[in-house]
Amino acid sequence: SPPPSVVAARLGDFRGVKHLVDLCGGGGVFAIPLALDHAHLRITLVDRPAVISETAKYLAGHGVAQQVDLIGMDIFADPWDFGAFDGAMLGNVLHGMTDDACHWICEAIHKSLSIGGRLWVHEVLFNEGRDGPLLAALWHANMMIRGGKQRTASQTAALLTAAGFTMISVVPTTAHFSLICCAKR
Repeated sequence: SPPPSVVAARLGDFRGVKHLVDLCGGGGVFAIPLALDHAHLRITLVDRPAVISETAKYLAGHGVAQQVDLIGMDIFADPWDFGAFDGAMLGNVLHGMTDDACHWICEAIHKSLSIGGRLWVHEVLFNEGRDGPLLAALWHANMMIRGGKQRTASQTAALLTAAGFTMISVVPTTAHFSLICCAKR
């Protein structure tokens, strides 16, 4: 979903972040606009090795390959060794995970993130009544088959709070997506 990712990268407040880890960063839909808009930002994009081999082509095509380090790994099985980082991105990731997996990844990010560091989560959120928008309902039906689910803003905030994050804010971006930001204190 490159267009919503570009909008989210431009609406998020990434000032002051020096090293951002883009977990499950895929083809660089967040890393590319972030690198283009924030020349000072060092980005580490992490995904499965098979995905990373293709990502390098996209980064080179946008002229940001020198700014984005690529790590091919299984985030659930391999040790995390990204160096110190003060920003993390989970773009369109949590909806594909069970609650237990979401708790695990949020806690792992919180543990690894520098004090004062921030996490951004980009997702299509159900409204609080869980009866819309239609896109969230359709994705929810698809994710239920795979063990994931679309969540509301309050359900996502509860996952982040349980992991130790504070200062949670939700900013609608585009196409029913929202950018959730929180901090490690």
